[in-house]
Amino acid sequence: MRRSEWFLHGGRLLLLALLAWKAAVVSGGIAETMLSGPLRVPAAARPAERLTPVLADGDLERLFPPPPVLPPADTTPPPPPVIDWRLVGTAVGNASHPYCVLEHPTTHRQATYRLGARADDDSVVSSIESGRVTLRRDGHARVLDLRLP
Repeated sequence: MRRSEWFLHGGRLLLLALLAWKAAVVSGGIAETMLSGPLRVPAAARPAERLTPVLADGDLERLFPPPPVLPPADTTPPPPPVIDWRLVGTAVGNASHPYCVLEHPTTHRQATYRLGARADDDSVVSSIESGRVTLRRDGHARVLDLRLP
């Protein structure tokens, strides 16, 4: 190793030792002040011994008025949902898997539905009998009867 490299490494080592000594002195000073006694809190940061009221009579009501009185809520139940399907036919020959044919009122599209199936408007087919179907939606039921032309 050359002499210049020795000086370079020696200088780094000396700098590292000086830095470690400075850290030890600073941390020792911090530890000494923390362990020396009770903390001195500035007077502005101390809690007040006693709170004195600064509000006159009626100031609280003026600052915090009572909430407004709201009219009573409308308790009338919502109207029942419109279940506007037309029953085209039923097939109940197989008692375990009956189905019905329903026609959509606006598109006139016909589709088959089994028991428990959900129609396009979230109506559920709850019962299928010969010539009669019951649809349920939002807790309301509507019975559709087969009308022959």
